[in-house]
Amino acid sequence: MKRSTDMVVKQSSKNNGTRIFFKNAITTLLFTAPLSASVFAASNATVIDNGAAETVPGSQTSPWILPGAIYAGVNSTGSLTITTGGVVRSSTTTSGTNGSVLGYNSGSAGTITVDGGAWYDGVDPSNQALSNGTTAVGGGGTGTLKVLNGGKVGLVFMNVGQNDNSTGTVVVDGAGSQLLATVTPSSGITVGTSGTGSVTISNGGSIISNSATTVGWGKNANGTVNVDGSGSSWVINSGPMIVGGAGTGSMSITNGGVVKSAGGSIAGGSPADDAAGKGDVTIDGPGSLWDIGARELNIGTQNSATKLPSGNGTLVVSNQGQLNAQSIYINAENGTVAIGALAGQTAAAAGTINAKKITLANTNSNLVFNHTDTSGNYVFSPKIGGLGNVSQLSGITVINNVNSYTGTTTIDGGALIVGDAANPTAVLNGATAADVTVGSNGLLAGTGLVNGLVVNNGTVAAYNTLNGQESQPNSNFTLAGGIDNKGTINLAGAQPGNTLTVGNKYTGDNGTLILKTYMGDDSSASDRLVLNNAKADGNTDLVIKHGGGTGARTNTGILLVDAQNGSTTTPDAFRLSPSSDGYRQNIGTIAAGAYDYSLTRGGDGTAGNPDSWYLTSREVKPMTPLTPSTPPTDQGNQPPVGPKTQPDPATTSAPVLRPEIGSYIDNLRAANTIFTMRLHDRLGETQYLDDMSGNGKVSSMWMRNIGGHTGSHVGNDAIATQANRYVMQVGGDIADWSNDGLDRYLVGLMGGYANQKSHSVSHASGYNSRGSLNGYSVGVYGTWYANDTTKQGTYVDTWALYNWFNNSVSGEGLPSESYKSNGFTASVEAGYTHKTGEYQTLNGMVNQVFIQPKAQITWMGVKADNHTEINGTDVSGTGDNNIQTRLGVRAFIKGQSKLDEGSQREFEPFVEANWIYNTDNYGVNMDGVRTSMDGARNIGELKLGVEGKINRQATLWANVAQQIGDKGYSDTQGTVGVKYAF
Repeated sequence: MKRSTDMVVKQSSKNNGTRIFFKNAITTLLFTAPLSASVFAASNATVIDNGAAETVPGSQTSPWILPGAIYAGVNSTGSLTITTGGVVRSSTTTSGTNGSVLGYNSGSAGTITVDGGAWYDGVDPSNQALSNGTTAVGGGGTGTLKVLNGGKVGLVFMNVGQNDNSTGTVVVDGAGSQLLATVTPSSGITVGTSGTGSVTISNGGSIISNSATTVGWGKNANGTVNVDGSGSSWVINSGPMIVGGAGTGSMSITNGGVVKSAGGSIAGGSPADDAAGKGDVTIDGPGSLWDIGARELNIGTQNSATKLPSGNGTLVVSNQGQLNAQSIYINAENGTVAIGALAGQTAAAAGTINAKKITLANTNSNLVFNHTDTSGNYVFSPKIGGLGNVSQLSGITVINNVNSYTGTTTIDGGALIVGDAANPTAVLNGATAADVTVGSNGLLAGTGLVNGLVVNNGTVAAYNTLNGQESQPNSNFTLAGGIDNKGTINLAGAQPGNTLTVGNKYTGDNGTLILKTYMGDDSSASDRLVLNNAKADGNTDLVIKHGGGTGARTNTGILLVDAQNGSTTTPDAFRLSPSSDGYRQNIGTIAAGAYDYSLTRGGDGTAGNPDSWYLTSREVKPMTPLTPSTPPTDQGNQPPVGPKTQPDPATTSAPVLRPEIGSYIDNLRAANTIFTMRLHDRLGETQYLDDMSGNGKVSSMWMRNIGGHTGSHVGNDAIATQANRYVMQVGGDIADWSNDGLDRYLVGLMGGYANQKSHSVSHASGYNSRGSLNGYSVGVYGTWYANDTTKQGTYVDTWALYNWFNNSVSGEGLPSESYKSNGFTASVEAGYTHKTGEYQTLNGMVNQVFIQPKAQITWMGVKADNHTEINGTDVSGTGDNNIQTRLGVRAFIKGQSKLDEGSQREFEPFVEANWIYNTDNYGVNMDGVRTSMDGARNIGELKLGVEGKINRQATLWANVAQQIGDKGYSDTQGTVGVKYAF
């Protein structure tokens, strides 16, 4: 509001008694001629000019009562200082219409400082009107009014920067400092009337006025208001605060400052101009407040001539600052409300708008969230309507209302949450809304509904996937207008069960969909993409996160993409991503627990929706694998078990067990059996031990080398495994003695190295796995022989080993898994050698025939470390602490050929048959699913070989053994050994 009483005073031809104050002199002159240009004629005005500096009390006594106005700085400079105890009353004539002027003419400068004192211009100390004048701070020049240290100023109306090119400054600083313009209902203040004006209230100062305040009233005006600090305030009792009339206005409320007004507007125009100007308001800091009551804050206005939106206005609420209003209506040429900071500025802490509604009345109206609150607790409470736009640039903003705006939504940074856990009915925008664009650094999430096509270049997520919200329940998020997914959709919360419902269309543009799934049967919980009367096309990588489960057989499959209400999907709309837990590279399936799952459109069988997508473990259908980034690594030259083929979907019904099961089991089997031995494996024939050194004492070293091949099956032939092994053991006797000259005791030490490589294949899927084991053993042995003079009798052999191994399992397309195993094995063996007869060969040599029944019991205590695979599957071995028993008989012939007659060379061909029994089957537990090796409980063995003494010191032996079990179990082994006695 502007109030003027012809403040540019002309020369007068009348004789008026005017007080003129000149520098260093106070003179009362009675002009009888027209005033010169340096002297103003105004009724009873007191002029302080030409450098005059008056003080009250001081150069003037207090109270200093003046009937007319004070003109401080008319053509030059003039100042008045009112200190504590000082009172100046001006414009006390009740018929006066002129108020005081500070800085009257262009080039002048007038200052009044009220430092603890009081100045009343046109009012009395009881705030009663004495005149109807307007106080001008900066009439045509530069004016300054300072109210400090508890000073008081009362006036009727004030223009700050009244005329063109004028500059006015008002400072109200300090607790108790006060400026009042409340004497009449129309009393008020204009900041930047036609010139430049500023008002600063700080450190607990206050202004109270009645009527509307306009900051930047005229077209060329520029006004600024700063209310700073706790206790600082401006209260407008019955009028609005208008920041930016036809000119430019700005208002900053900071650090706990408060402005209260009866309504408000930004870039609201003025009666003098059809078009509105520019207005900017900032409310920043804890306790900072602009309270306009139960009224609407208008940003911009309508040009009365063009009927188009007019003005440029911004409102920034930051750092816990607050705006209280009934509603906000933005109808500017360019109008913006920003939480935190404007676009293009550094994000700041959020403030709060307490209003029921904000209306973005035209397409140039904008609501901007550019703040630093990432707690997820910042809730923007006003409903948003209209035609304008919403931009999310930084921070996390929660919107829980049902909104209706139809402009664009841009999420370039931070997160926009549409509905938290307690508000699943939230709606972001109107049914006819424009696109919602999620930038590469943006995130859209929630439990509510979004209209308009979502163009996702960043992330769309379920609410409980957000940091700090992991404990919230699963929910549904709806994109009613569809989505063009060029980024990531993340539904994988703490537990499976979130859904994303998409209407209209789902287009995958090399985007990603992340789901968490319980890996079980058809009833397993999973996050889901729900298509509601929508068409899904393009290509999307499906990332499956392990959400528990041990794997199980499926019939139709676990539902992942649910095509409802006539929705359709193209055959290549979705594919498994290599980022899935348990993904087999270049294969396109998932290993989970003991099973392999594949992504199948329509599922298995006929019960599924042909346009829905499922995870199936019942059978594997051919897929188009993703282009491999690197070729598979050769993990050893192992013989193939069989051709790798995809099964016939029409006939396959077995669950798809992972081939890694075979690798884990065979590694454990080998760790327990690879170093086991029998007496003859270590020392050759016992009959050569009684006289080798010639003095009854035997000191010897021995070594044996073994090569072997094992074939086995798991899960009723679901997995076949073949393994090749090599073993080298060395040892030597460290002590021997006899109690009676016939028996013999031997004690020795031994150690060994072994390695095995295995190859397993799943018959249901055709996928393979390679296992590897290598390690060492150290141990001790002891033997007792009851050899009589006929070289017959009993023997007892014992040994114990500590074994340790490095193991690996490399499933096809999966990362290699490494783990360790270690433990003890020990054995007791007993036998009896009995001569059954002898015969004479054709060349006259005598050969002796022996039979040797025997029994052995072996404890196998090597255990594999519990292991968690990279895909999350827990793996533990079963069957360790197995007790293996062996009952058998050995028949051999001892003799010489004619060529060796008279030498020490003797040879013993032999044949041996054994029955081997295992108390437990070796197996593996993968996520609670136990699978064991087939056919190894009862094993038959046939062994053929020859053992011989080359001379008094050297013995050689070689043999081949074949074991046959049930269900395809077999083992073939060849051994070559040498012993040298010293």
